[in-house]
Amino acid sequence: MKEKKPEIRLKGRSVAATRLPVDSVVMFMHGLGADSSDLYRLAQHFSKKLPSTYMFAADAPFPHASGNGYQWFDFADRSETALYNGVKIAAEYVNEAVDYFLKAYNIAPSRIVLFGFSQGAMTAMHTALRRDKPLGAVLAYSGALLGDVKTIREYKSKTPICLVHGRADQVVPGNHLIG
Repeated sequence: MKEKKPEIRLKGRSVAATRLPVDSVVMFMHGLGADSSDLYRLAQHFSKKLPSTYMFAADAPFPHASGNGYQWFDFADRSETALYNGVKIAAEYVNEAVDYFLKAYNIAPSRIVLFGFSQGAMTAMHTALRRDKPLGAVLAYSGALLGDVKTIREYKSKTPICLVHGRADQVVPGNHLIG
């Protein structure tokens, strides 16, 4: 049984499962101005320990303004409203990919993990918490939940999230994460 390329709008690089059938998917989501190659090596490394897992390192849907790499949403206007509206649009692309993987591999939502860095982490957390059924997990590095307290009402699932963040991050300051 040969795996086929995903029929989704997001492009990227994949590592095929070496043991079939595929029983899980990890989707890697890079940070601002990067591309799928940024996390592809990590996907290759993970695949050695998870042979029945399809690894997909996605390119964000929008070209970065610098002309280098991609972005999940525009980061020039860092107002809460602009960032929130941007991540909502990016989530549509991620949801399309997740829905494709669920159907293509006939797996439960709990068998999909989103792995995000920076903007990819923000998009992964936003997406997972608003899905009807929880995903397996979100591994988020150097990201933040976007939106204000009112947006918590939009949460539908209790997807487990591991958010790892450093204190010296100049782009996404971690001080707002410490309660």
